[in-house]
Amino acid sequence: MIWAPRQAQVLRLLRAHRFMDVDQVHQVVFAPVSRRACQRCLTTLHAQGLVVRARPTSGGPGGGSRGYVYGLSAKGASVLEHIDDAPRSQIPYVRDPEAFTPERARHQLAVNRCFIALWRSLQATAGHTLVRWNSDPHLRMRYRASERWHVINPDGLAQVRSPRGDHWLFFEIDRGTAELRRYSRKVHRYAHFWRSGTWRSEFPIFPELRVTTTRRSRVASLRQAVETGLHDVAARGIWGMDQVLQIAVAWEPAFLADPLGSVWTPVIGDGDQQQTVLDGALPARRKGKEVSLG
Repeated sequence: MIWAPRQAQVLRLLRAHRFMDVDQVHQVVFAPVSRRACQRCLTTLHAQGLVVRARPTSGGPGGGSRGYVYGLSAKGASVLEHIDDAPRSQIPYVRDPEAFTPERARHQLAVNRCFIALWRSLQATAGHTLVRWNSDPHLRMRYRASERWHVINPDGLAQVRSPRGDHWLFFEIDRGTAELRRYSRKVHRYAHFWRSGTWRSEFPIFPELRVTTTRRSRVASLRQAVETGLHDVAARGIWGMDQVLQIAVAWEPAFLADPLGSVWTPVIGDGDQQQTVLDGALPARRKGKEVSLG
């Protein structure tokens, strides 16, 4: 079968990001071409059985297929396995299309919004590039410490190249439904990962942590939860983590509107000070692995 370049791009995009809605596929693959071309491509892939789709109960802007959320089907995963010579185990697909609902994809769609906003903003900024972006399920890092296996699983990882060097960022996406103490526990996991030293095989510097929340009222509470986690870590004898774990919180709409602007509130220090995504960028000690964005 002869594949149109954009059809293959869409399949690879769903492999990289697991789930996407039409707006997101359009922004990454088709823009500035009309949305109609994107819809036609997705409709064709669906008719061929290569993708599955689910429509949000509330519908999408303008109705129609714009409201659909898409994921790879088993057949689509087989096609990518063949054309990309990729291990099937590394290709996420929807195993039960009948049970596929937008609710299942909601968190990933929020992660995608973060990725697209950062990518587009860096595209428009001279000398800056998004070299790498990974998200679930391609970001589950297993490491061995104290004769046991552990897992660190951020929602997103960005490597940003700038004139000042490479900058690494972990992202955690808060949709306002998780218990706040969950973020205290996450600090423990990141601290353990740092203390293990195993991160040096993957990163030249330890990535900074960025937490975005869909609820503006949660920013202060999230900062407090993270501070609690840092204090707990210090109480266990791991001092200086407030210097090692550079953590900041932002309201998601502010970040999406201006990803490179002063939208971040640091967890430690003067809460009135703001940070940009690229503040404190350090030169990389080795070149990071480049990956395709679509």
